[in-house]
Amino acid sequence: MKINSFRSTLLVYLGNILTDFIGLKILSTALAPPICGKDVSPQIINKVLKEFLPILITKISELNYRARDISLHTLLSLFRHPAAEIGNLIVGCMDIVDFEEDIRPKNNVPIDKQQWRIVLARLEIILHVLQEFGYDPDAWNWEPVFKYLVVPSLFHSNVDVRLLAIELCITLYQLLGQEVHVAVNAIENIKPNLLHQIIDRMDEIDRILNEKQV
Repeated sequence: MKINSFRSTLLVYLGNILTDFIGLKILSTALAPPICGKDVSPQIINKVLKEFLPILITKISELNYRARDISLHTLLSLFRHPAAEIGNLIVGCMDIVDFEEDIRPKNNVPIDKQQWRIVLARLEIILHVLQEFGYDPDAWNWEPVFKYLVVPSLFHSNVDVRLLAIELCITLYQLLGQEVHVAVNAIENIKPNLLHQIIDRMDEIDRILNEKQV
């Protein structure tokens, strides 16, 4: 009965978001007591979130800039719930990529050829995850995200997508250090000026850090 009530609240959200983003507040309320109290297990919370994540992420990618920040903030607030698994959100953002190891036929258009808003929304979500929650290797692996989403985004024709991909490289470097530096240097066919821009930012981070340690 409890999960049915929980799902019903989410369905109300989905109806509302078609016209505005008030539904995001409804969804946040659904994940807070008393609707989502201790009697709702972590398994149920994550099951429901996984079911609705594709719709939520798609809707965020369709919203205009005015609504984007509020929508992203509210989506992230759902994952502040102690039972919510942040790895599910990362996996949800990887729905537009094809993995080389995947034995299924390639179905997705290459990242650098996809609509810029679709790619941008996923990059924004992951960047906010890193900035707010940091990196937890037990929850998700940065390497597939870097290889299959961030790197192809550096080749996208849209400047906002490229700039956000750069920010993700820098943020990952701040959190993980040299292994990200090595991964960036290993990117094939990247424009020299773009590579220099990323490396220069990393060097600046190192310089500031060294000055603080003196």
